[in-house]
Amino acid sequence: MIIRKLTEQDRETVLAYLAAEPAHVTFFVADIRDYGFDDPRFHLWGLPAVEGHEPFEYILCLFYGCVHIYSKSDSADIDAICRFLDENEIDFKMIAGKEAIVSAFSQRIAFQTEHRCYLAELRRENFVPHIDERVSVEWATVKDAEEILQLRANMPEFSDLMMPLEQLVDLLATGKGRVMNIRENDWIVSSATESCMGRIGYVCTDPAFRGRGYASVLVSNLSEVLLNEGIVPSLSYENPTAGSIYRRLGFREIGRTAVLSK
Repeated sequence: MIIRKLTEQDRETVLAYLAAEPAHVTFFVADIRDYGFDDPRFHLWGLPAVEGHEPFEYILCLFYGCVHIYSKSDSADIDAICRFLDENEIDFKMIAGKEAIVSAFSQRIAFQTEHRCYLAELRRENFVPHIDERVSVEWATVKDAEEILQLRANMPEFSDLMMPLEQLVDLLATGKGRVMNIRENDWIVSSATESCMGRIGYVCTDPAFRGRGYASVLVSNLSEVLLNEGIVPSLSYENPTAGSIYRRLGFREIGRTAVLSK
């Protein structure tokens, strides 16, 4: 079997395949919902399974220079994927997915940085809100996009994971995602993003304003909004300090992910 381009005719089969592990596939499901199978910014491929009850061995998607890989198993034919990317001249800067799968690419492709993270989700019954009535939060608008990216650019942990301005503007303008901020003296000093289907990321605070619980306030508020909408919040982290913040809110670890950047 060969890796093939997936089309609108595959929608039902693809979504059924992805449904088993929702926290691992938020990017796939959200991009299919928002862009479909014909948008030039989003490409989806799959390797049909040759045996068993599953329709695919794995699925790949390319979105803004990042290749996401998903398989229900913890393995994939890395050599075949590398050949596919090379033969089709697919231009990418990052590869992301389950750690057990993605980590193998570091032996075949030269990457500058690796992020190996815990994946966690928050169930309603575990949620412990962090409330601080002294802190005001606000939803970002398109006009905040450049300032948000400037804040992220000051965070070393995001240096190789920066979202393009075009992508952030699209996210804010269309409502495909949401950003919540805290301001001090009219400047955004802390921010958190829900980029797709409940996935929270880019949680950051200006170093001069750390230690005030801003990250806890933002993630708590975002999580409450999502839970009230019937969405299970999820996030990934590699920083133990961040992990302790999220666990206090009720997040529980459900797996490991990795992102490799050129």
